[in-house]
Parts: sequence; C-alpha cells; structure tokens
Amino acid sequence: MELENDKNDLIGILQFAEKLIDHLIGRLPESERQLFTEAWVEEVRPKLKAVIEDVKKITMQSADFPASKLSDHGLTGKSLELKKARLTSLAQQGFLGRFLRLLDSLLDSLGEVFPATKPVKELKDCLEDIFAGTKPDPYLITLFNQGGWVPRPSC
Repeated sequence: MELENDKNDLIGILQFAEKLIDHLIGRLPESERQLFTEAWVEEVRPKLKAVIEDVKKITMQSADFPASKLSDHGLTGKSLELKKARLTSLAQQGFLGRFLRLLDSLLDSLGEVFPATKPVKELKDCLEDIFAGTKPDPYLITLFNQGGWVPRPSC
C-alpha cells in the first residue's frame, strides 16, 4: 500500500507541475511564448505524460519498473514525504522561485529513474530563469488551493 501512495504522490506532483508549466508559458511575453509553447506541446509535455504512465507501472516485482529504483533515488517513504511537505509549504505561500528550485530536486531524482524527465526539468529551468523572483506569486497559491495536487494527510 505504501508503494501505491508514493506513486500517487509522484503522479500528483507531476500533474501539478504540468498545470504550473502551462500557466507560466501563458504568462510569457508573446515574443517568447510561441517557442516555449511549441517545445512544450510538441516535445516536452508528451515526455511528461509518458513518465506519469511509467510511474503507474511500477511494481515491487516488475523488471522494467522496479520500485527499488524509486527508493534508491529518494522518491519513496520519508524522503518523498519531506519533498512533498516542502513543495506544499512553498506553494501555499506562493514562493514560485523557491518552489521551482525545489522541484529540481525531485525532477533530478526522477530523471535518474526515467530519463524522459530530463527535458521537463530543462524547460522548467528556462521558465525558472524568467520567473524566479522572490515575491509570492498569487497564482501559485490559487492553483495549489484549487486542487490538482493535494497531498494526503500524514498518519
């Protein structure tokens, strides 16, 4: 059951990242938006969706998608709980730049298990370069509070 919870948490975080990337691309100046949109829609988003599907396939016994790979990279149990708690706190406070930097940690780890995650991280890095201010971002707070990724309470 713990593996299913960890998988659901990872999927939720990735789905939230997808919504956030959509939003940030929409906020770009028109001169930059087209290139980001094309890269996102044609190349990067399909890779993110494929990673989400791969996470769903992870089992304790699977040779292709063994759960031990997640554990080896801090993507299960207390390590994942810590990342999720910090991401939650930063999203609730609207600290977009800090949220994006912390998301790096998770995407780096996930990239070791699923290399298709790397283009997602690279696109996120480009967006972070544009949006990484220190002021709270009200949209991040709104998006988080609307759902999409709502962490389950810890027991």
